[in-house]
Amino acid sequence: MSLIPVNEIAISLPFKVDSFGTISATVDQGKIWQDRVRSVIGTAVGERVYRPGYGCDAANKIYESEEYLMGTIEQDIRNAFQRFLPLLSLNSVEVTLEDETRTIFAEVTYATASSAQYLIQVGIASIDGTNTLQEDILWQNQ
Repeated sequence: MSLIPVNEIAISLPFKVDSFGTISATVDQGKIWQDRVRSVIGTAVGERVYRPGYGCDAANKIYESEEYLMGTIEQDIRNAFQRFLPLLSLNSVEVTLEDETRTIFAEVTYATASSAQYLIQVGIASIDGTNTLQEDILWQNQ
């Protein structure tokens, strides 16, 4: 018996409304789970009014030393997966700092209950303050 609904429909991210006022949606389970992973990692704890504990505190860690930074962001992502995405199996988290842009990236590999493997890269924040934390950085997928 599968724990994941087979006929699930979810709002597709990034959020779009067409000229008729219809909100874009998807039934693709891979896309639905990728959007959920990005939502958890990209939401700062305390950001949601009715769910103040939801999210990952990774973006708030950018003021730590670089040595400490990578380990704490990785642990924050692991904790967020355990708490908010229990139906996924987290295989690995690799946090890197791109020297040229001074942007922190988290590469997350996970599997769904159907054993499908996914690898996504999420940009967390610009560490030097030249780029503000924007949704287009958070939703970067490679």
